[in-house]
Amino acid sequence: MNDDLKARLLKSRLGEKTIPIEGVGTVRVRGLSRGEVLLLQKSSSNPTQLEQKIIAVGMVDPVMSEKEVATWQKVATSGEIDEVVSQINVLSGLAQGAQKSDVPGPGDEA
Repeated sequence: MNDDLKARLLKSRLGEKTIPIEGVGTVRVRGLSRGEVLLLQKSSSNPTQLEQKIIAVGMVDPVMSEKEVATWQKVATSGEIDEVVSQINVLSGLAQGAQKSDVPGPGDEA
């Protein structure tokens, strides 16, 4: 195997993005690696807790714990949290329209 190719495969290619939250300020998020996504999906079947985990891992400024994200969920508008999670998904390659795997998911035709 070409060492240069191997180095490129092992180097992180996840992007970051700044998101304005109206009336509050801006936050910075990053994409999640495949390994992080798999661990997060495995760790929680509760959608609320899964969202907390995604934001806690994907938000880089400000850094927030899962408990802090839970507090934010209680006081935030749905739109602002949806936008943060949406951008983390886009940067992770998980957004609608991203290339799908060959494994059919719910609602996919066999």
